[in-house]
Amino acid sequence: MKLNNLKSVNQRAKRVGRGDKTAGRGHKGQKARSGGKVSVVFEGGQTPLVRKLPKFGFNSRVALSHEKLPLLHLERFDFGTDIIDIDLLKDVGAIKQKTKTVKFYLSGEISKNYKIRSDKIGLTKGALAAITSAGGELVSE
Repeated sequence: MKLNNLKSVNQRAKRVGRGDKTAGRGHKGQKARSGGKVSVVFEGGQTPLVRKLPKFGFNSRVALSHEKLPLLHLERFDFGTDIIDIDLLKDVGAIKQKTKTVKFYLSGEISKNYKIRSDKIGLTKGALAAITSAGGELVSE
């Protein structure tokens, strides 16, 4: 036997909903009425905390159509052509189909010489230096 199993001997259980006058609902008021529910956010008429706190979060539409990739990511794919552009990156599965612009940043080292079409592909200074040192170049067509 534990303390949480003990029942009081002096109290009788309230008979709720037996038609005896107010049926355990008290007198009048919102909670006494049928369908009378109080909202979870209701705080007795004062401005609820939910309305006091600011909304937060933001989903940028630009971020949905722009991707940042490490330069080392190019080593994973066999492009089969000289010039790498955004359509080729989509075809090999390097980026999502809805992507409009890509920016490569320096991460790791590359061994192949890549020719990158620079109209919708951006490069950081470090990535550009790594490509040129490996024998690659930027092509603007």
